[in-house]
Amino acid sequence: MTLLLPLLSLSTVQYVWAKNPIHISTFQTDDVLTEIAKEVMTIAYNKLGEKVIYEYLPAERGIISANDGVVFGELYRIEGLENRYSNLIRIPVPVCYGTL
Repeated sequence: MTLLLPLLSLSTVQYVWAKNPIHISTFQTDDVLTEIAKEVMTIAYNKLGEKVIYEYLPAERGIISANDGVVFGELYRIEGLENRYSNLIRIPVPVCYGTL
């Protein structure tokens, strides 16, 4: 079983302070896990008074956009990618579980 964890960019402090909507990248897909993860994240950010906008990007562009601070973070990725992308912080709370 694989943990699917959100990744947040270190270079996105401006989103928090400016109260802009939070942009989170994810894959363009119709799978149930993505829909569940989006619902979990939307509810969590709404409870914090934040609006979430999902940016549908190809996988590599999404992770690079998060690492570069273009988007606030990734909806979910497999564990360990934060080691390859130095500006990302893995949030150790799974939003869903999946099997690869």
